[in-house]
Amino acid sequence: MMTEPLSEYVKTRLQLADEMLTDAKLLFSNNRLKSAADRAYYSMFHGAQAALAANGIKAPRTHRGLRSEFSKHLVRTGIIERDYSRDLTLAHEMRQESSYEAYATLHADAVAQLIAKAERFLERINRLVSRGER
Repeated sequence: MMTEPLSEYVKTRLQLADEMLTDAKLLFSNNRLKSAADRAYYSMFHGAQAALAANGIKAPRTHRGLRSEFSKHLVRTGIIERDYSRDLTLAHEMRQESSYEAYATLHADAVAQLIAKAERFLERINRLVSRGER
């Protein structure tokens, strides 16, 4: 159970999401593609946690659980469009590859697209959380 107020939890998650997205862009600009993909995923991860919490859903303890709860409570109910769930899954897959596959080769175009998806994802989450827009 969360010990901090919901609004503070959501605010903190959104700040982390923004920081991770900034890091992803910085890493990308320095040709650190694997790390950039990792940070892009984590920006979306924190954004998804904020969206769930803002809708009264306790954040799951696992990455799989987060994606499942995001889909179940936000996408299937029509609160968030399906594309965002797909983007979150893609980001997780790229993060897994970049972090755990020693010989993984990520292409700059794919990482740039991932960062753009993360930016779009966070824009949508911020609209949902800050204005209650659906």
